[in-house]
Amino acid sequence: MIKNILAVILTLSVVEGLGPGAAGAMEISLEENRGQRGSIGYVDLQAVFRRFPEVQRAKQSYAEVVRQAEEQVNLRKAELIRLRSDIGSLKAER
Repeated sequence: MIKNILAVILTLSVVEGLGPGAAGAMEISLEENRGQRGSIGYVDLQAVFRRFPEVQRAKQSYAEVVRQAEEQVNLRKAELIRLRSDIGSLKAER
């Protein structure tokens, strides 16, 4: 029967700060299957991600990238509003 399984997590991330060194391995105990025939194991990926420290760093890095992108969008929206106002002023001068 399978008592343990070696879960290898290869993380490829486009998030800054994570590179090839982010991949790792971790051993997670599984409950023994007491069925009559064969054995079945499972991997709780949520538990793996909770235990893998790179996940938290990746989430924080991703949140920072999203925040910066939202900031850029807001700046461009403000510029669009200003440009539309300028266009309206120029049309009124004619």
